[in-house]
Amino acid sequence: MKQQSAINWLVPIIAILAAVSAAVGLFSANGDGPFEFTTLHHEIVEIYGRGLYQNDTTLIAVGFRVGDAFTLIAAIPLLLISFWMYRRGSIRGGILLTGTLTYFLYNYSSLAMGAAYNDFFLAYILLTMMSLVGMLSLFISFDPQTFPALFSERLPRRGISIFLIVSGVILFCIWLLLSIVPALVAGIVPAEVASYTTIITFVLDMGIIAPALVISGRMLSRRDPLGYILASVLLVFIDVLGSALIVMGFAQEIAGLINLGQFIGFVVSFAILTLFSLGFTIALFRSITDSEFN
Repeated sequence: MKQQSAINWLVPIIAILAAVSAAVGLFSANGDGPFEFTTLHHEIVEIYGRGLYQNDTTLIAVGFRVGDAFTLIAAIPLLLISFWMYRRGSIRGGILLTGTLTYFLYNYSSLAMGAAYNDFFLAYILLTMMSLVGMLSLFISFDPQTFPALFSERLPRRGISIFLIVSGVILFCIWLLLSIVPALVAGIVPAEVASYTTIITFVLDMGIIAPALVISGRMLSRRDPLGYILASVLLVFIDVLGSALIVMGFAQEIAGLINLGQFIGFVVSFAILTLFSLGFTIALFRSITDSEFN
């Protein structure tokens, strides 16, 4: 893996811009408070009415604000720590940084396309663009031919491959069976649509993340060199995203915005997947025999 010079300026800019965006999202409080809104589907929903996310539903706005807190407390420090490790020549740092940038790409593309338009729309676009450039720059710098040789026989390759495939299937089925199919059967739109025109999370999770997990798991099971890279990066991505979703879920449940069934179906499911992912990530990092690159 060769160090990419662009990363040296991309990561600091991402960290600063994400910190400003998250701080404003978390601490802004302008607005008159919650109000009712009639959607395109003639349903009445509650709009948050305060701060940066004042035009989002209360459920989504609370999730975004908790996500901003997670960004400030966990995601940005992880980004900077992995960047420091990467600069020191650690292959673990390179993997960790690539996976963390993948989370930033997911998070800010979700805000850019999923949040109601606000003053930080341009910042979301820039963060999406820079995270994508950084993630791709790092990803293509891994040498597929030599990458598998970094791992010892202690790597639980079969366990990781099965986990990734199962995770992809579960992620697809969670949204399909708990939201989309019931809505189709009832002849209504999923509750997650609310005041929006679509559900960007379903598109990203079912259309991109789920198949990526299945494909990477399948490639790793066949000892495909690219599968080792994909699996390593996606494990870190699941760790960070899963942790964020767990925190958001607990906050929404405490605020009374989701019921016990939703909490068990969504939050508990993601918590189990995240715990398995963390275990496999630790095992993967421990199995790396050569932690240096040029």
